[in-house]
Amino acid sequence: MKRFTVSVGGITRREYFEACTESERRLHIILGGAMLVICGAIVLIKGSVSWRDILGPVVVYAVVMGGYGLMTRLSYKGQLSVLDPPVVYDIHGGRWAVTKDGETVEVEWKATTRLRKTRSCLFLYSDGASSNLIPLRLLTDEQVKAMETWFKNTRTMAKEYQKKKEKLERQKFRADHPGLRLGRTGPVWGPWKRR
Repeated sequence: MKRFTVSVGGITRREYFEACTESERRLHIILGGAMLVICGAIVLIKGSVSWRDILGPVVVYAVVMGGYGLMTRLSYKGQLSVLDPPVVYDIHGGRWAVTKDGETVEVEWKATTRLRKTRSCLFLYSDGASSNLIPLRLLTDEQVKAMETWFKNTRTMAKEYQKKKEKLERQKFRADHPGLRLGRTGPVWGPWKRR
């Protein structure tokens, strides 16, 4: 498939909720993990477990997640139903670009960290945290398959690209902070770790 352009002139209520669900999913993972750690600590400290011990973390988890879900549902007032000017995606085998308000950001497929398809949206992740939403109603099946293929074909290049990017970031960090040492997971802080 050759190059194609998608113009997003608005987001429906369902598409908005799916975008919020992406953020909510991350929050579920973080809070769920925290809840498991807290429950595990309770078990280790007390030696035994009763339902009363676990009830507190479970209630906090349920209240936070329920409140977040309710907040996202109540916050949508149709503000994204019309995007003026529209967000324009220019997509082809080498890269994809997003244009909004006259500014264009280009992302190579090898720099795309994830491509996720839901019931009504396609999410393109240019980094681990932020995504670009393309409603599936604006894409043909052939276009979706082409994007999935371009993404899959660049996974080996993506690993090499990521390694080079991390190496450049480390070099830049070392140049900016010559007194700090870098470990495998990043800077090793503390006066006793200085060179």
